[in-house]
Amino acid sequence: MGELRVSKEQEMLVGYASDTQEVYVDRARSGCSDLHEDFAGRHAAPLETVENRLDIHIYVDRSPLK
Repeated sequence: MGELRVSKEQEMLVGYASDTQEVYVDRARSGCSDLHEDFAGRHAAPLETVENRLDIHIYVDRSPLK
């Protein structure tokens, strides 16, 4: 799991749950909830490993705050 933080109160989690074989993004504590009713939550998708190996590349775009 990785944390993308703005402050102690605001973060987005990105990770892989090996027990369910899912990659996920958790924006429940992102601090931004007015974009869409489902934005601030945990979203997951199935992702199976190959030979018990998984490479994840995460690109972060830093854009100015409103």
